[in-house]
Amino acid sequence: MSTFPRWTQLFSFPKPVSFSDEVEEKYLDAQRERFVPFVRTCLIVATLLYPLFIYWDFILAGSELLPHLIPVRLYLIPLYLFLLFLMFLPIAGQICESVAVAALVAMVFNVSHILLLIPDGFIIGLAGALVPFLLVPLMPSVRSALLMSSFSFVIINGMMTLKGYTPVQMVNANYFVMMYASLGTAITYIVILTRRKAYALELNLERMATTDELTGISNRRHFMRESVEVIRAIRYKRPLSILLLDIDNFKKINDTFGHHVGDIAIKLLATSSAEFLRGTDIVTRVDDMNLNRLARNTLQSDMEDEATPMIGRLGGEEFAVLLPETDTTGAYKVAERLRRLIEEKVIDSGDGIITKMTVSIGVASLNPNDPNESINTMLVRADHALYRAKQNGRNQVVIDETILNQISFDDDVTPPRLN
Repeated sequence: MSTFPRWTQLFSFPKPVSFSDEVEEKYLDAQRERFVPFVRTCLIVATLLYPLFIYWDFILAGSELLPHLIPVRLYLIPLYLFLLFLMFLPIAGQICESVAVAALVAMVFNVSHILLLIPDGFIIGLAGALVPFLLVPLMPSVRSALLMSSFSFVIINGMMTLKGYTPVQMVNANYFVMMYASLGTAITYIVILTRRKAYALELNLERMATTDELTGISNRRHFMRESVEVIRAIRYKRPLSILLLDIDNFKKINDTFGHHVGDIAIKLLATSSAEFLRGTDIVTRVDDMNLNRLARNTLQSDMEDEATPMIGRLGGEEFAVLLPETDTTGAYKVAERLRRLIEEKVIDSGDGIITKMTVSIGVASLNPNDPNESINTMLVRADHALYRAKQNGRNQVVIDETILNQISFDDDVTPPRLN
């Protein structure tokens, strides 16, 4: 009884790695991006080299049949040129798999047509009709490999039937056809398994490199790499603000209740901030930050596209929030609402320990009049504002003084003045 499952495993096929719908779509896009230039290259090479197979026809058929074979051989070239034209259209990614199947099936049909015109062609030249099967393992899916093999099987058998081959001769020929088709499809399946495992490993490595393990949101490196909103705002003179958050008396929480409660507090702050800011802002956690290094790591890319929000954590009990398209007034309102939200949260360890926490927040906004403005200078100013919030009693929002006098607030959101 104990050995029965082991024997069943010997006859079970390995299953491809499954992805969510969103990840599956990204995987397919990556495969199409890889496959499109490959199909283009194959079509160009085939179009240029296919006329050289006329010499192969001369060897098989001799000079007498060659004038009848050349037109048959060359009618494939216009089709390949048309398929090549399709591969340069914007829809190339969606049709590349179909184009590859059509190109290989057309080659099988063309070679089979040649063999039909040559006496005993399928006996002496069947290998030529099987050459396209060597490209089957390069197909992006098992479906395309099966389609190509099925169509080719029908074409070859149809041509042999027209030629009047006996059942024995067709069985012998189909032995090689089925062998090539089965081997090509099996290799395709193995290649696809390998590709999907490699993609899953790549995703896992990317997640480990960009995601904070405790909270599940982006780490500092990912935040700085993706915080191109700063560059975009500077380049196009758009409003942008940064918040720095710090849990008040975090060391006391750790010392009083234990580090596991401190971790719960960090996760609570991260998830609450992410839920509050999702879709509009970027949340990050900052730990002993080297601002010069962070500024150097900022991605230098063209930001004419729309803003892309993200959420992340960088370390310690300090967090940073990047607010694209938000001026100082709006940033203060967001920070104050966030401060009140965290103040109302309850830290429940699950083992009877219940406590609360507060945060202090420093706010800095982009100064469009400063030619040297950068994420470095903004983080420095936000850090100074956070320090003053701590010195002024904690559990409050303080705005960077360099722009405090340049803005106005509604009556219901007046920022505290420092002593």
